[in-house]
Amino acid sequence: MLQTRNSILLAFLMTFSVFAVKAQNAQYNNPVQDIFQKGIQALKQGDTLTAYQYIQSAYTFSDKQDEINYYYLSLSIALEKPYAEALTNNWIASTNNKIYKSRLSFLLGKYYFKKQKEQLALDAYKNVGIDDLENEEIILMKFQQGYLNFKLGDWTKAAALLNNVRQVKNSKFYTDANYYAGFIALEKKEFKLALSCFQIASTSPAYDKLAPFYISQLYYFLGDIDAAMLNCENALKQKGQFYNIQLQQLMGHLLFEKKEYQKAQPYLANYVAIQKNVETQDLYQLSFCYFQSQEWDKAIVGFKQLANIEDSLGQNSMYLLATAYLKTKDKNGAKNAFLLCATKSQNLSQKEISLFNYSKITLELKEYSTSVSALDKFLINYPKSEYYQEAKDLWISALALSNNYAQALEAYESIDKPGVELLKIYPNILYGNACLQLNDGQIEKAYALFNQLQHTPYNAKVLPQTQFWLGELSYKMGNNTESINYLEKYITDPIELGEVNIKHAKYTLGYAYLKNGNYKVALTNLLAATMNNPSYINDNYQKDAFVRIADCQMMLKQYKQALQSYQQVIDLGWSYIDYATLQKALILGGMGKNNEKISFLKEFENEYPTSNYINDARVELADSYVNKENFQDAIAPLTKILLDKKASGFYPQAYYKLGIVYFNLNKNEVALQTFRDLFTAYPKALETDNSVEFVRNIFVEDQTPELFVQFMNDFGKSLSNNEQDSLVYRSAIIKYEQKKYNDANIGFAKYLQLFPNGKYQLDANYLMAEINYSKEQYDSAAKYFAIVANQSPNKFAERAALLSARLHYFNLKQYDLAEKYFSILNQIATQQENKVEAVKGLLRCEYKAEKWPEAALIAEHLLQDKSAATDDIQLANMAIFHNNLLNKDTANALIVLTKIIKANPSLITAEAHYQIAQIHFLQNKLALAEKTAFEVIKKQAAYDYWVTKTYLLLGDIYVAQKDNFNAIATYKSVSENANTDDLKQIALEKLKAITENSNTIK
Repeated sequence: MLQTRNSILLAFLMTFSVFAVKAQNAQYNNPVQDIFQKGIQALKQGDTLTAYQYIQSAYTFSDKQDEINYYYLSLSIALEKPYAEALTNNWIASTNNKIYKSRLSFLLGKYYFKKQKEQLALDAYKNVGIDDLENEEIILMKFQQGYLNFKLGDWTKAAALLNNVRQVKNSKFYTDANYYAGFIALEKKEFKLALSCFQIASTSPAYDKLAPFYISQLYYFLGDIDAAMLNCENALKQKGQFYNIQLQQLMGHLLFEKKEYQKAQPYLANYVAIQKNVETQDLYQLSFCYFQSQEWDKAIVGFKQLANIEDSLGQNSMYLLATAYLKTKDKNGAKNAFLLCATKSQNLSQKEISLFNYSKITLELKEYSTSVSALDKFLINYPKSEYYQEAKDLWISALALSNNYAQALEAYESIDKPGVELLKIYPNILYGNACLQLNDGQIEKAYALFNQLQHTPYNAKVLPQTQFWLGELSYKMGNNTESINYLEKYITDPIELGEVNIKHAKYTLGYAYLKNGNYKVALTNLLAATMNNPSYINDNYQKDAFVRIADCQMMLKQYKQALQSYQQVIDLGWSYIDYATLQKALILGGMGKNNEKISFLKEFENEYPTSNYINDARVELADSYVNKENFQDAIAPLTKILLDKKASGFYPQAYYKLGIVYFNLNKNEVALQTFRDLFTAYPKALETDNSVEFVRNIFVEDQTPELFVQFMNDFGKSLSNNEQDSLVYRSAIIKYEQKKYNDANIGFAKYLQLFPNGKYQLDANYLMAEINYSKEQYDSAAKYFAIVANQSPNKFAERAALLSARLHYFNLKQYDLAEKYFSILNQIATQQENKVEAVKGLLRCEYKAEKWPEAALIAEHLLQDKSAATDDIQLANMAIFHNNLLNKDTANALIVLTKIIKANPSLITAEAHYQIAQIHFLQNKLALAEKTAFEVIKKQAAYDYWVTKTYLLLGDIYVAQKDNFNAIATYKSVSENANTDDLKQIALEKLKAITENSNTIK
């Protein structure tokens, strides 16, 4: 504690009076001495300035006597003359007078202390002899030395010096020394000593606003909570406390420990309010007080800031935060808080119940996939929990509601003895699983599940739609009779739900009866599937049904009605106008009106230059001319076929018919060349075999049968070789016709070994393919179907290409080969539905390969098909979306996505829904992106990959919103629950990034 100027001067007077007496005894008559004595006299009277003037004059005119020097330098220091410090240090260094040297060093020490030159003061005090000082001076020096060492951090020296001073109760440094000694004792954790020191210091006005805080704190350290509280309370009643805010903090802690939360709250609130960086304990205790007083919103604000704390305090904070969220009906916040609590491991009981509550709330929020994952983890980690049975019930409920039917089925089958409630749920699980397989194009798997479902107890609610889908799938799989059986059952007890309806059932029934040749029943069903007045038909499938009605009428030889129906299609300008025109021409021919038929067919190419039926019309026109024996006119349409690059599927037929035309025109040389072209290009085609007789006839007519033998040898059709070829093949065919398929397979393999390019190798490869396909040996089936398809066109090529493409896509996952055979099918298909499937298949393959421009072109073509299925339309739109995105056309991309998500849930709707949320996020429409993300999670729960991707996006949205609490919880949820390693790793990286940037609580 620094002294005032007057106190220093008074001290000098005391000192000088002693030496003045000695000076008087030594007086003698001398002018300088007279001046000096006058100075001493003035000093005795307390007139320091006058004393300084006399002694300065004496100093100036004297011969530098020690006594005069001492008084002059002492007064110069006291009056803080600018030269005093240097002059005094120089004189001390040169004088031999130990007493004066010691006294001046003491004065310099006090001077340096006052000027806050700590080290210089300590250095000066080292030169002071205690014998040269009075008691008060000794105490002053030791206090100042103790204080200076305290200030410089040498607390060992400081403690020794201050302890000496604090023992002297009547010293004016008594309270000062105790105050600083108290600090040193506190640092050394000598709490009783520190308490004693601060209590002494508190009696001084200088410390009565400082010491109470330390006293209260020391009572707390010593375990006397009541004393600490009493001291805090008394101190806070006194205004001007230096440590007022710290006293409030301490009072808050003390009351908190006494569980007097209501009283603790205002103290802690005042303290926290003015802190820039709040300690976790303070924030926790304040938040807990708010929690106890049911001020939920305030409690939530505080606890949220402790989300990244990994100790027990952080865990308990999250548990309380979750409870507070529940009180405010914020289940999403509670969910995230329970998740964070469950990821910490200090309190295992709290960890267990938090995971349970997290799982339960996610189920209530319809976040089914997350709930399933969390409950699965709970059941594994806590098999002996008191919540185990309830968790298991919730788990099965979540699976049933999640649309993740494959996992739901697995969960159900893991139960040894399911109860009645589970048995009632089971049909829904089977039905949902079958629908998912159906939406993903896995019709065989879907069929198996629907078939199982029809024999399952408690299936009444889903039996009608099950029968509907069994009928639909049977038709798609080529089993028309079975399709009819199921759809007839559906119609007897129907239910209408979306695509499942009577009109669709009648439509498919009509097709099935049509393909079975029962045109009359087919007609009845197709009539029921459409409207009586075609002018009002809008649905594409009803338009198609109306066209098939015309087909049935035609097959039933109801030519007048059929002509009327086809004419209505033409008049209404439907997309079937070209087909209707062709069929109209055929009917006219059937009615014997060949001239009218020819007239229609001649104009067909001009009216419909891009029609898929243009080559059918050319063939019909040529046949019409041939039937009239107008062979010359038949040449033109057949030649057009051969010049049309898109008509490769018709080439063998065109060559064959053109050869016959030239043969009938007696142009044997041209006919022979045409047949030779057929043999060269299509040696395995049926038309090639059929043309042999005409070739033979040509050579016979020319009386050159040996050339026929040479002709046949030139094309690998040696007669003797054919006989052996036929014999081996026939032996295999006999086994095949006897349905001994294993033996037949061996026989065909032997045939192909002996005659790899034999006359029947195409048939053998095809039949081997069918045998392996029926035995579900898909690798082998795909191999043989591919061999047949690669030799297209031929009589088996269309089905071979179709099944080869399907197997490579669905079973072997070889999408490049699947694309190849879908492409072949697209070129050669004569059946419209196969043509459509080829287009669909190409789209799926190019979609898999992310060939967006190519996929988009096919998609546009597919969307023009009015009979396209929902899943194909979805995929086509998704391809167009990706192409729009590639072209940075976000507006149209969003339009396409909006169309997609309106359909039934599937992998595509799940991706589309996610993409909408992603686009909103990239456009910084964060609120809309968050809303859309939650819609994805609720509506697309069956598609775990896209739901998990959506949770990652939701975390990114929270980061963008600067909501680190919910971002951390979301990333942690994905890292804990994701079933995909790649997405789990992304979540961990994002979690690491955000936690590294949020360790400081602001």
